[in-house]
Amino acid sequence: MLPVTHRKIHSWQLGDEAVPSLEQLMAAFDDAFSANDWAAINRLNDYTRPCVEAAAIASQATSLAAGDRSKAAVMQYESQLRQLLSTYQALQQQCILERDSVAEKLKAAQSARAVSDQYLQHAKL
Repeated sequence: MLPVTHRKIHSWQLGDEAVPSLEQLMAAFDDAFSANDWAAINRLNDYTRPCVEAAAIASQATSLAAGDRSKAAVMQYESQLRQLLSTYQALQQQCILERDSVAEKLKAAQSARAVSDQYLQHAKL
């Protein structure tokens, strides 16, 4: 994890803006993921639903304003959602790797404890 002084802090994370754009959110996720900052990822996760909902409303409004002939806003929104999904899938994969690593360490610790307990039992004889 990077020291706080090197982390990129976005104004919306400080409360200056209610909801980030999808681009801001994905950039923040990428920064946190690169820094392996799971606390920041957890905080960013709280922004996801309102961010996606705000982007959906904006996309729909843009599409309606342009008329039924223009689907560019909807296509951009879909592309952004696919990128966000890809980010979440990468996070999920990393979580699985971290979980498996911790599980292996716990197994090793339990094995070492069992061997230690067995040694202590035999040492008393």
